[in-house]
Amino acid sequence: PRQKGTSYVLASMCKEYLLKFNHQVDYFNLYTNLEKMDCIYSSIDQSDTIIMSGPSYINCYPADTIALLQGLISHKNILHGQNLYVIIQGGMPYAH
Repeated sequence: PRQKGTSYVLASMCKEYLLKFNHQVDYFNLYTNLEKMDCIYSSIDQSDTIIMSGPSYINCYPADTIALLQGLISHKNILHGQNLYVIIQGGMPYAH
């Protein structure tokens, strides 16, 4: 949810590392693309590897992340044996 939060930093580190080795990288912020899920699904369909980075709030993923995963069930045709890496870090829903 935070534009420059821990999940963003971890995803950016992955992106920089992969670009160093000349891999093509498509980066999407889920929360700013909720109205354009077809772009995300299209990128997943064309990818060999999927890396997700996000927070775990009180032992649960944010609702929009769960919606993305449920959406993938509805679009099974875009899943064709890609590698999936998920970086989930312990976030809390309050600032302190």
